[in-house]
Amino acid sequence: MTIAAAISAFALVITALVVIRPGPIGDWLGSRSHPTLLFESPEPQPTPVLTGVTEDAPLPDAEAVRSVLDQAIAGTVMRGVRMSVLDLATGQPLYVREPDVPTVPASTTKLLTAAAVLATRGPAYRIPTRAVAGATPGEVVLVGGGDPTLAIDDNGH
Repeated sequence: MTIAAAISAFALVITALVVIRPGPIGDWLGSRSHPTLLFESPEPQPTPVLTGVTEDAPLPDAEAVRSVLDQAIAGTVMRGVRMSVLDLATGQPLYVREPDVPTVPASTTKLLTAAAVLATRGPAYRIPTRAVAGATPGEVVLVGGGDPTLAIDDNGH
């Protein structure tokens, strides 16, 4: 064995000992396998992003809804839009725009999907939806197919 080969072999063994850190070398360099915790991190508790409507919540004001929507639609390409806004609790219309004009639904697929879900799951079923933090600070991302009302019931769903 040449001197260069012996030095290379010795350097390889020393490098392996330093990387693997067995025995006294690990004590000299300090072990990385068991860090000391100064305190236990508390388990994060989820908090509701949106809460359900409470009994003492203010009732929707049809005039306020009309004012906001008319103002949003005025002077835009949405002038020909037709819509209905219903109170989720009562089913009563809060805003109706051109209800007697025949209109193709915004998405027939959505209507068929909704009918299929209602037929198979029933009206009480809610598809889980989660709101999570996005990549940018302040960004919220909805995950899943979710409840279009984004409401939380008494069970946190």
